[in-house]
Amino acid sequence: MVGQATRGDVNLILVVDRSGSLASSGSCDPMKAAAIGFVNKFSEGRDNVGLVTFARSSTKNFPAAMNFKTASPSVTDMVNGIVCSGWTFAAGGLAMGYEELQRLNQPGALNVIVFFTDGIPNVIAANLPVKTQTTSYSPTAASSCDGAITTLTGVITPRGSGTEGPFQISGQINPPTDPVDNTGTSSIREDMIPTAQRTNCRVTSTPGGSPSGTSNDNPDRVEMDVAYVPSTDHWGTSLAGYFGSPATYSSGPYAGKYRVDLTTELEKMAQNAVDNVAATIRNDSNLKPVIFCIGLGTQGSLESDLLHRVANDPAATNYNPSLQAGKYIYVADATGLDDAFLTIASEILRLSM
Repeated sequence: MVGQATRGDVNLILVVDRSGSLASSGSCDPMKAAAIGFVNKFSEGRDNVGLVTFARSSTKNFPAAMNFKTASPSVTDMVNGIVCSGWTFAAGGLAMGYEELQRLNQPGALNVIVFFTDGIPNVIAANLPVKTQTTSYSPTAASSCDGAITTLTGVITPRGSGTEGPFQISGQINPPTDPVDNTGTSSIREDMIPTAQRTNCRVTSTPGGSPSGTSNDNPDRVEMDVAYVPSTDHWGTSLAGYFGSPATYSSGPYAGKYRVDLTTELEKMAQNAVDNVAATIRNDSNLKPVIFCIGLGTQGSLESDLLHRVANDPAATNYNPSLQAGKYIYVADATGLDDAFLTIASEILRLSM
């Protein structure tokens, strides 16, 4: 009698960085080719495969399904359509990938997130309180909102599940000209301010330019002061942790609250959010997810220990042998992407046996 090996079903969410640095390094197309080759290793009609991408926003491009090869558009179609541009909203990508595993809710399957990135996280999403009291800190001249600092009230809420994703603030110091992001403080889109509160808030079409018009005249960009960053992001994930507690205001009406005017602190929050959301995923005792990471670029452009931690790689500083161990693969340049993705595909298929 000849035995035949069988394997269990796999729920796989591919979470892919589509930031502008991939285009700058010429790695966007090789990444897409490697991701397509990776997806094709899994079985239509048996495995659920989904795709999440992230840059300035995070997007569920293909909700996990068994018809990932033959759907129209398919996962391959969605990967081929990726345009690499923007920043690195890694926490949003991971959180949305986890939402897909939770939606499937199949504890008996092998639940996997494969996370690819080429840079350090620098974007967060949060419900950002609007400044309602005058303070000693203010936006740059190009992002002033006459009257809005004391008249806009309430909380800026995330955009929801649309393709733009939730509102983000960035910790990057010199981002490119963009109608959403600004030069290093904080900004919001005009359509996120209630119509009745839009008066007097000035807009500018380019970072560093002179404010012109009102928000009712110019739909290009609206900028205002956010009072502070709350202690948790859009998903309730703590913004403190491995990289330390963010700096707080020492005085004034928002004393003790996380500062929104220091780009280094925003980057710290973005990295803490990634570490913390990954911990939440790994500690799910129902789905028991496994996370694999691929990091592309020079070692200085990546936070290697963070990616080891995200994967619960045995080399991580917080490796927990009681949880499923994932794997972090470092790739110096795009020529190594095919091998990295294929190595992880083989590891996933081995675990599913």
